[in-house]
Amino acid sequence: MLAARPEEHRRLLHAFLNAASAGDARTLVELLADDAVMVADGGTEGRVVGGIRNLPRPLHGAARITAFVVAATARRGIALQVEEHELNGQPAIVFWTEDRRPFAALLLAVADGKIQRIFFHADADRLRHLGPGITHG
Repeated sequence: MLAARPEEHRRLLHAFLNAASAGDARTLVELLADDAVMVADGGTEGRVVGGIRNLPRPLHGAARITAFVVAATARRGIALQVEEHELNGQPAIVFWTEDRRPFAALLLAVADGKIQRIFFHADADRLRHLGPGITHG
């Protein structure tokens, strides 16, 4: 696998976010590797948003991930602000509540021009270090 340059990583991150926000299943499938894996970590208590609970185990395959993402984004439960930041040395998206508390972080593993892995971290305990003082990367 050939790892993506930061510009390609950023392009795929924003394309994924835009397609997910629009419920664009066709584009999501095109962005994902056929054997892509999605991991959603809502912490020990889990997280429920819009009536959908975080995934209890990794989700495998572009079609299954797309179906989950489209269903989850169609049932938005709260208004969130979206900002790009650098996390773990890569472009990432941080979702903030209206009172500037970190709600979730979206990170991708990208190679060969496709999204290979999606990591959606929504564990409030693990996100505390982001705090309202995080700076853009």
